[in-house]
Amino acid sequence: TLPVIDADEVRDRLDRACDQWLLLDVRGDEEVAENPMPEARHIYVGEIGRRLDELPENRHVTVMCGSGARATVAASVLLRAGFRHGDD
Repeated sequence: TLPVIDADEVRDRLDRACDQWLLLDVRGDEEVAENPMPEARHIYVGEIGRRLDELPENRHVTVMCGSGARATVAASVLLRAGFRHGDD
């Protein structure tokens, strides 16, 4: 399992503009349109498995969604694919 971080930690990372970190938004298109996170890369949770090549393997990935459930699913897909630097 990946560690869980809170919104304050995400905000701190965004404020620092860390280039070794990626915020991955796995919400649906409607949710993203209603509450966009321009700093995040958006890949719907159901597409993660076939779009792994779009994610940098050398950066820390934090997975986010609206409730945490989809982020947990996406994080498990990343772990099975060999990603070892991340949280949700």
